[in-house]
Order: sequence, then C-alpha cells, then structure tokens
Amino acid sequence: DEREQPVPAAKVTVLDDRRDIVRGAMSDGTGTFLVNDLPLRCESLVVRVEAKGMAAAEQIVRLRWFDARVAVALRLRSADTLRGQVLSGDGAPLAGADVVALHDADPTS
Repeated sequence: DEREQPVPAAKVTVLDDRRDIVRGAMSDGTGTFLVNDLPLRCESLVVRVEAKGMAAAEQIVRLRWFDARVAVALRLRSADTLRGQVLSGDGAPLAGADVVALHDADPTS
C-alpha cells in the first residue's frame, strides 16, 4: 500500500494486449502473488491489482522469452470517495448517466 505495507487478499488480474483476461490470482498474507503459465504470444501484459478500500493499480510488464520469472511491485493507494448528483440542463436529476473521474497530474490546472 502507500505506506509500503503488504496487502493480503488482493485480486490480481493479468490482461493481454487486447485487455482480455489471461490469468488471475490472489495475494497471500505477505502481499505476494504468483501467476503461472502466461501466454508466450504476448510481448507485454498488464497486471492489475484490486483490494477492498484501495484504488486499483496497473502496471505494464514487458515479457522476454528467456525470462523464467518477472518481478512486479505495485503500490495501492487508499481509495477516495466522490459523491455528487448529475443534473440535466433544466436542473432535473439525470438517471443512468455515466460518470468518469479523471486524475490530473498537475494540481495547479
């Protein structure tokens, strides 16, 4: 996590270059996970980690055919909560709207 503590029982998902799920695992009590039998057809994979109360994290992992193991370290942050109400142009509540939260790397803009 953000305090560099292990996160047990985190859901680990490995995605291919088309974002299809190829494998999955759970982290153990030490935050460690192992994913075997990765497809050799991919030059890179995306490792996604999710845990309750934490924001998901992803990392692209480049694969080389001669690598027997690849180490990945992801740092999860505490999840924030965003609450609001979506209104139509006339001020009426708007049901079914898609809401997307974007992270701005520059806090001054």
